[in-house]
Amino acid sequence: MLNHFKNHTSMVSNLSSISVFLFCALFFLFRSGYSVGIASLAVLSIVTLKSNIQLHQKDKHLYQLILLFLLASALRIISDLNDGQGISSFDTPIKLALCSFVLLLLHSRPIKPSYFFAGIAMGCLTAFIVATYQLYWIGNGRAFAGQGIIQTGNASMAFGLLALCISMYYFQKRSYLGWGFLMAAILGCCGSLFSGSRGGWAFTPLVIAFIFYQSKSLIPKRHLFIAVLILSVIAISAYMSPATGISKRINTAIENTNSYLNSPEKTNYNSETIRIEMWKSGWNAFLEKPLLGWGKYGLHTFLDDYYKNSNAPEIITQAHHLHNDYINELATRGILGLTVYLTAIFLPLRYFYKQLRHGHKNNNSELIVFASCGVVLLISILGFSVTHSFFYHNSGFVFYGFFVSILYAYTHHSALAQGKYNAAI
Repeated sequence: MLNHFKNHTSMVSNLSSISVFLFCALFFLFRSGYSVGIASLAVLSIVTLKSNIQLHQKDKHLYQLILLFLLASALRIISDLNDGQGISSFDTPIKLALCSFVLLLLHSRPIKPSYFFAGIAMGCLTAFIVATYQLYWIGNGRAFAGQGIIQTGNASMAFGLLALCISMYYFQKRSYLGWGFLMAAILGCCGSLFSGSRGGWAFTPLVIAFIFYQSKSLIPKRHLFIAVLILSVIAISAYMSPATGISKRINTAIENTNSYLNSPEKTNYNSETIRIEMWKSGWNAFLEKPLLGWGKYGLHTFLDDYYKNSNAPEIITQAHHLHNDYINELATRGILGLTVYLTAIFLPLRYFYKQLRHGHKNNNSELIVFASCGVVLLISILGFSVTHSFFYHNSGFVFYGFFVSILYAYTHHSALAQGKYNAAI
């Protein structure tokens, strides 16, 4: 009986690990490639729900995250119902609620770190291949056409930054895999650069500086210096090269913004200034209904009237969101919506950061890598949300919910492995 239970637990752990690998590895290979891993994790979490409830260790952070996922899903559903939307709009919040079951599954049984590491490396590689193929072989102006250029470009940058965290882990272990994951990080970041998603680059220097800073006492100084040098040379080369168009897009963005701000007419519309107009309109919408917002359809009605009165260009009236998650939440679901959004980011961020400090204190390298991945993921999302409505899209909720669940589970198990876990943190 005991052997049967152990075999069952081992089988579920192996299948969970494979599902995590598929979620990461197939993320960029085709549109909604992550669905394969999600479906596998969802089925496993539902089939094993009873045993997951029995096996999981009591953990206040687990309960907080589950409650957060369910609360955010309920708020989204209530908002959509109040807005007159149909059942089809429930797809996104249901997937976030499903993360509660997946979180319980991954929390209840150990999952193999190597599968996550391999999945991130494969994800970076496929992101680079798809981006290069579309940009240089097909001749698209930007990579990830048909997959959501900005959204997928941002995700590619996040994968690259996660791979950089993993490379620091292997450098600490004096393993040559550190160089392999450094290359994976470069490939993931290049995928984002090829997409031209400038908003995803804004926080990247700060995130990279954080990764190197928290790793400086863990890895050989020579490795750290070479890694910084390689990334610096590649970043400067990519910026200077006319083939990438990066310097042109950045300089154009600065010139357009300055020209708009210095123009009394405010009529020179382009990618940057259209966003500014969107943010202004969203802020005005929030001021009229600050507590609960307008709802999705209600906001569209408000914006139609607002843009007609302001003689805005047609491209603004066709936008589905405000290209800023913070303003979009305020305008759509009011202060309550923004509060839930910020809680969804800062609650797990606080947990990951405290576990990161705990890992450094106890020299737990595995805890450090997963906690740092959690911090990097959430800071990146905060950055993406400044110039894009990351959570407006289904893939944004999937990216957030499943990655937070996966990294939370790995962090939890890594802390338990050496008996260093402090549930009171």
